[in-house]
Amino acid sequence: MTSKSPIHLLTQRVSILRSTTPLNDYGLPVLTWQTHLKNVPAKLELFDSHSSTATREHVRYKIHFPIGIDIQQMDRISIDQRLYQVLVVTNQDSANPLKTVLTTEVLP
Repeated sequence: MTSKSPIHLLTQRVSILRSTTPLNDYGLPVLTWQTHLKNVPAKLELFDSHSSTATREHVRYKIHFPIGIDIQQMDRISIDQRLYQVLVVTNQDSANPLKTVLTTEVLP
């Protein structure tokens, strides 16, 4: 029996990172990223093919997840040793089996 849901198309495995702000030795907050979820099924899709450095902060990729995944704006997604910053989380409707996030790649 074949699935009627597109979830079977989520062929990549990713990690979702969430920020924390512990204090450093001087009592100042330091933004760090810790693994929130591992081995999450996902599908990366190119959203915007413009490659100008002037537009690198704009949405460049869509990443699809199962609807129940805990992901929020400003999380990061690690895929094949590349990082993506979550800008917008969409499709949070329970009738839709996928949650889509709009992202931009975090450049070194």
